[in-house]
Amino acid sequence: MLATILAGAFLVRLLWIFMFSPVELVGDCLGYHTRATALLLEEGSRPADKAAYVPPLYSLFLAGIYKIFGIVPMAAKLIQAILSTLTCWLMFTLGRQLIHKNAGLWAAAGYAFYPQFIRYTGELWTETLFLFLFIATFVYLFKGIGGEKRSLAAAGVLLGASALTREIAFLFLAPASLWFYIAVRGK
Repeated sequence: MLATILAGAFLVRLLWIFMFSPVELVGDCLGYHTRATALLLEEGSRPADKAAYVPPLYSLFLAGIYKIFGIVPMAAKLIQAILSTLTCWLMFTLGRQLIHKNAGLWAAAGYAFYPQFIRYTGELWTETLFLFLFIATFVYLFKGIGGEKRSLAAAGVLLGASALTREIAFLFLAPASLWFYIAVRGK
């Protein structure tokens, strides 16, 4: 069942990218593309660029893809389709960890076919990378509470990477620390 959900998630994202994804880069997509290209060409940030206000990880992510595949936004969209499908698997893992395998299947199916998550893969936006990193943070956090110390370190690294992708992850730090303290102390 999970394999079917993951295959469906990947196929629907590919269909979206090839049929409906905009070819022209505008707005934030153009900004991330421009920053990634500047990093790749070793130009860094230009003073007129507002790069200091933008977390750097997504631009670095794009620059890495461009380094491997050439400056081709379609390659980034295809990598995002893979990443989004992996996020679907992480949703299954999280649901299974917290409740039951069936809850994991429902969570994976919900993520796989939710229209906005499909749309994100066809845009050069931070959301696909952020969701992957943020949900992976929870997967490793719950493994860590189960006793795996390395998982706690991985959760910290993933949360940091999430914050370097979208600043909203910083808001999670204080409640997560308090919750973790209570959960560990309760054992």
